[in-house]
Amino acid sequence: MSEADSAALASRARQLNELVATLTPETCRAAAQEGMRLLGEPTGDPDGLDDLAVAFRHAAEGLRAVGQDTAVNAELSAAWRGPAAAVAGEQITDDARQVADEAQVFATAGEVIGALADQVRQDRRDHEDLRQRLVDLDHRTAEAGQDRLGDLAVQVADALHAGSLLLTRIRAEHEAAADRFRQLVAGPGTGAAPTVAAARADRRLPLDEIHRRYQVSVDPEGMTIYPNGATGWLCQKLGIRQARVTVGEARLLDQIGPFGVKDAYDAQKVALNRAENTFSGHGITDGHADAFRHAYWNALLTHRFGPEWTEHYCTAHERNPENTGSSEAMDLHNNEVGRRIATQHPDADPDELAALVEKAVRDGEMVVIDRNGRLAYSDQLDPGQTGHAEDTQPTGRTPGDPGYHSGGGYNPGSDAESHGTAGNY
Repeated sequence: MSEADSAALASRARQLNELVATLTPETCRAAAQEGMRLLGEPTGDPDGLDDLAVAFRHAAEGLRAVGQDTAVNAELSAAWRGPAAAVAGEQITDDARQVADEAQVFATAGEVIGALADQVRQDRRDHEDLRQRLVDLDHRTAEAGQDRLGDLAVQVADALHAGSLLLTRIRAEHEAAADRFRQLVAGPGTGAAPTVAAARADRRLPLDEIHRRYQVSVDPEGMTIYPNGATGWLCQKLGIRQARVTVGEARLLDQIGPFGVKDAYDAQKVALNRAENTFSGHGITDGHADAFRHAYWNALLTHRFGPEWTEHYCTAHERNPENTGSSEAMDLHNNEVGRRIATQHPDADPDELAALVEKAVRDGEMVVIDRNGRLAYSDQLDPGQTGHAEDTQPTGRTPGDPGYHSGGGYNPGSDAESHGTAGNY
């Protein structure tokens, strides 16, 4: 998929959500018709991808056979001894390893393409079902009386939201496959794997640097109540409660439509519930459970809406004037870790994501607040031994400025708005 095709999919997904945001009973038929146009034609050739996957697998098998022959030729000691024989044997052995690495690259490429073929085949089935659903809704809204248009509008909105999710999923699948190929082109790694502690130390910033980097300015437009306006009636039907959010948050929520808002709302509740269960409620504010909650929330949102929207949204959330500097740095840093985990594991289900996030907390990839109100790495304190941030909010930077740094149904059991860092999530 070209960059232009990827951008076009993103644009159509956004337009479908914009249709949902402006939908009324009176416009639901026109919205269904426009939804069919935006859904477009199905993308990808699964049979062609299957053929390509087979070709890569055959190439891998051929390279493995060559590597085995080369390795056999390295057994020279019985017929040839001495320094020259040793050098020749080492060279042949190195060649065999290189061929084996190349065989693995081709085999992995075949797996990636084969998996993409299966995804494309399912996407085409889902596309056909959704198009037929919109056709049926077009007919039903044309024949419906005024008293039925309200219920039909909800069904049209649901179909449009499903279309947006489908196009977003297709784009994410192709981008994930492209990322895998870029990794393959970069070549297999060399040398022994570093220890967990060494690898962790290599990528950990000084805590003062985290505090400095992970800050944003207060939203200049202030706070607002959301949902409201044209989408309020549908959000109310979906059980979404009004909440105080930054104006930037509200603007980003409008982009994903009421059904997207419902998904984001559910992700927030799921993350809180898992955090409380995983760490037994220890540190639900500024501690280990809070670190897990933010990272898992971002991971769930990334799988649903993509890393770019998730970063913009969760960063806009932190532009609350009530945040403290340390809690804001903690949240922005841990949000980024969650997005990275989701991006690196695009096929992980929610339970697998939760396990990966928990491991990151216990391995010290997250930050928490110690009892002096300062940042600490999450492996430097035991759960339940954390404190609370009490410093004032620094000026911070506007997201997108060159100096700004950022990388990326369950029953929740309790009210998410009653817990968390100073921004209440």
